[in-house]
Amino acid sequence: MPITEKTLSRLSSQRENPAHECSSFALWSYEWEAGRKFRKNSPEAQGTLFKHFKDRISETNPSIIFFGLNRGEGKSEHTKNRSVIMEGNNRAPKFHNFHTVGHAGDTKLQNLVAEVDGVAGAYMTDFDYLTSDNNAHRVISKIRSDDKHRKSLWRDFRKQLRILDEPRYKIICLKPELYRILESHPPKDTTVISSSVGTVHYFRIELDGRECVFFNCWHHSAAKKRDEKIEQLRSVLSLSNRLLKNPVFLYI
Repeated sequence: MPITEKTLSRLSSQRENPAHECSSFALWSYEWEAGRKFRKNSPEAQGTLFKHFKDRISETNPSIIFFGLNRGEGKSEHTKNRSVIMEGNNRAPKFHNFHTVGHAGDTKLQNLVAEVDGVAGAYMTDFDYLTSDNNAHRVISKIRSDDKHRKSLWRDFRKQLRILDEPRYKIICLKPELYRILESHPPKDTTVISSSVGTVHYFRIELDGRECVFFNCWHHSAAKKRDEKIEQLRSVLSLSNRLLKNPVFLYI
């Protein structure tokens, strides 16, 4: 079901969602292109963005998650996306992240989601929200070797899934290293069922009664071989749609 303002409020609460600084909601919409005419962060732009988000909150889809490894070094939180937008006495939820303006990767992702998935919005978060490091190998090594750290990350991800409250999730891992560490080090109370179709690899686990299907992919905004990575994401999104519409194929 679509996201609600109450759910957004819970997701932005540090008490309920410890990973709130690394989490956001993406709402892909070409209509926000009108915002380009305003100076960034100006009152006009903020007011327009507030109305845009408010009008389209029902288009979001919390069952789709774009999953990153960790936040980059020095990025304590997504400041530009988490500023509070004011319109008179109204206050927009902090959880919004519009992928319509920015680098070429954002534009291509927006086009791809509209073309393949038919989805306006999706949840975005990082697995290791505690580690700010640009060296993926160090981050993965810590997750692999530190049981206590890894367990806490899984526990807090499960909290997010409970807040989103969907019976089934498709989770797009935007880094192969992340996919592999999740597949090889799942929570103790789960069983991993791995499979592949062509070049697309995925695995299924059940978390608190919710079916979670993780897909292996590269981040769409990677500077090198961007077109190739977009094509891979297209394959992942297409296959994930087919699999989740026909669950029997998940176990082939």
